[in-house]
Amino acid sequence: GACLGGRHGDGAWPSQLNQIGGLTAAVDVADRISQTAPAVTNPQPVTTTPNPGEGSGGDTPVHVSFLIDRSGSMGGMVDDVVGGFNEFVESQKKETGDCTMTLAQFDTQDPYEIVHNGIPIGDVPELTRAQYQPRGATPLLDALGTLLTRTDQRLSNLGTNEDQIVVVFTDGYENSSTTWSRSALFQAIEARKSAGWTFVYLGANQDSYHEAGHLGFDQTNVQNFRGDGMGTRHAMGSVNRAVRDYRRAPVSERLGRRRDLFDGLKEAEADHMAR
Repeated sequence: GACLGGRHGDGAWPSQLNQIGGLTAAVDVADRISQTAPAVTNPQPVTTTPNPGEGSGGDTPVHVSFLIDRSGSMGGMVDDVVGGFNEFVESQKKETGDCTMTLAQFDTQDPYEIVHNGIPIGDVPELTRAQYQPRGATPLLDALGTLLTRTDQRLSNLGTNEDQIVVVFTDGYENSSTTWSRSALFQAIEARKSAGWTFVYLGANQDSYHEAGHLGFDQTNVQNFRGDGMGTRHAMGSVNRAVRDYRRAPVSERLGRRRDLFDGLKEAEADHMAR
């Protein structure tokens, strides 16, 4: 346990295994992390191998809302944000089961720009560098609050059930929102979590657990990632694997995964702690 924690960080070690009697489970988690997390000597992005033959999992369609920070500080990671997102989409296209996607990006010039709005995953085109050009500051609260209200409107018009997964990808602190407060956003997120929504926070150059916790994100659905190209790829790869596994899971397993989408495996966190 000490070796694993020192190697991959305490975020990769489930708290329930810090008790006597958990040896079998501990060995299982250690094996899974060693197979999934990259070694420092061979720093490759997380990859996934699609296996459509495993079945479509739960019958309820999945809607993924990706909210990407487009503030100026993201300028050094453009290629990896674009490439990592495109890898996510291409991987999800190979899975069975209904899935739709909303992609939005935010900065002070446009606090909520919709790139794709609830379209089938199979129809999502590649994100381009022309579409993703970092600028301005970080109105995270306003962007996320707008995403929630727009998703509510979409659901009311849709008239059918969907499993909602909201992914926030940011490299800095909130610094320029004018409409939404932290307390209002916290209440909005808590209400939607009670309705079965899943919220994921991937953050660089910050204490993501502190920042996301104040907004209502479950700690199990939060990861710090290293704010560079490799860290960005690990973060995108980790959420890709988690969403893939969620889509494959039966309804009985999906319920538990909503509060632990990563299923105890935080690949981006392990990379961040190892370097």
